[in-house]
Amino acid sequence: MESDLPLYILAQNNNLPKYQFMDSLTLEWIKKNKPEFKNAQIIKIKPSIIVEKYLKRYVPKDEWFANGSLISTIHGLRHVLRCVALAGILCEAKILSTDVNELCMVASLHDLWQKR
Repeated sequence: MESDLPLYILAQNNNLPKYQFMDSLTLEWIKKNKPEFKNAQIIKIKPSIIVEKYLKRYVPKDEWFANGSLISTIHGLRHVLRCVALAGILCEAKILSTDVNELCMVASLHDLWQKR
């Protein structure tokens, strides 16, 4: 059942749909409610390093998704790209001392299959 309510309202009511697509009202809510990151560490990493070392290697093919309609959801391909990039950044900046290959694989695959 589709809802006309924005995602942030559905989330507040613990009523998110199985597949979620971003809406403009939720984006506006996110902008207005952006958290403050006091004492946050500034990480300087060249974007080309992340693309070359991690995204080209760990981003899954579209056919790996359990359902093709998942690719464009908020937990779809763009989400996977952000997760893999962040995993690479955290390892490059030595914030996480874990196996970078394992971390990037988990980041890449964590939302590909349909939860039952």
